[in-house]
Parts: sequence; structure tokens; C-alpha cells
Amino acid sequence: MPADPAIDLVALLRRGLVQVVRFQSPEGAEVECATSSGLIRLTVPSDIVLVVGRPYRLRVSHIPDHGDLVVYPTLRLLGSITPPPQTDPFSFAIPLHFVPEDFEDLAEG
Repeated sequence: MPADPAIDLVALLRRGLVQVVRFQSPEGAEVECATSSGLIRLTVPSDIVLVVGRPYRLRVSHIPDHGDLVVYPTLRLLGSITPPPQTDPFSFAIPLHFVPEDFEDLAEG
């Protein structure tokens, strides 16, 4: 389903109803995010706008140095960053890093 062009995303960002999240690492990994609009596929690094308070089921795959490992974390934003006035709200993304230790622990069981 295509996004509604009438939605003012900047206004939603400034009101704290949605938040830009930047998947930063590991570079090259693929992240799939299940949303009410459907499945969104991203290659890290990438940005996505998520609704604050709603849980999102993720699928992380093609993780460098971890073979066929696939993980299914859940992400829920409990708050948002309010950008200063007169700035681009898209430049105030919350960085999200999956660190190697996360994947090593999961691979070991």
C-alpha cells in the first residue's frame, strides 16, 4: 500500500509521534521490518521512520562474518528526539547498532 501523500511527515516528527531510526551497523546486513503498510527491506546503513510506542518485528540477515545467521529482534521506541526549530528533523535520527557480540552470543546459542 503506497504512503498517503497528504500526511505531513515533518509535522509528525516535530510532534514526537514518529521518529527516524538509522540502522548503522553492521554495514551490509539486511533488515526487514514488518509494518502496518507491509514489509520494508533495508540494507544497512539505512533510515526508516517508525511510529513511537508501536512494537516492530525485525528480521536481520546477511550479517557480515556470521554466515547464515538470522535474528528476529523486536524494536519499540519509547520516546523521540525533538529537533530544534529551523532544522531538518530527518538529521536527528536515533542510531541503532547491532554489535558483533550480539551476533556471537546468538550464534553460540
